[in-house]
Amino acid sequence: VCAGMDLFINDRNFDTLFIDLEDDWPQRDQRVLTKIADTLDTAEQPQFVLGFLMSTHYNYRYPKQYERHLPVVEELTDNVREAEHLIENRGAILNRYRNAAGFMDDILATFLSRIDLSNTIVLITGDHGESIFDDGVLSHSSRLSEIQTRVPMLVVGPGIPKRSIDQATSHFDVLPTLL
Repeated sequence: VCAGMDLFINDRNFDTLFIDLEDDWPQRDQRVLTKIADTLDTAEQPQFVLGFLMSTHYNYRYPKQYERHLPVVEELTDNVREAEHLIENRGAILNRYRNAAGFMDDILATFLSRIDLSNTIVLITGDHGESIFDDGVLSHSSRLSEIQTRVPMLVVGPGIPKRSIDQATSHFDVLPTLL
């Protein structure tokens, strides 16, 4: 599990813990969503299920058939703190991100089509924004800039009214919002 996440994603806080570390992120993400859908299909009581998906996380991974935006940077350095030399490849890095986002859109749409939204609330959000040199750096976790701290959140389900919130919120608001 990612740095620090084991403080809350552990068997003390969840009745069942499923951590998939096999294969590359896109395959894992598909399996995680399948596992969640299977869990909801067979549940005999209300469930709180958390899925953590990685494909749109730096370094933006996707199956080859999603390589629709070209050109792309083939490999990105793992050390994003020393990535200033990549700024001339911003367009190709952004295309790589777009391809990963297209893949994520498709697997989330498949997931949502598989579950019963008449009795399920689904919340989708990011853990951080992603700067692709928008604020002078690559990736995230380096600045408290708007690009790195503003993330979308989508909540769908029965009785959830359509509305848009454009004021500051926090991930601390997620559980009280669901409840």
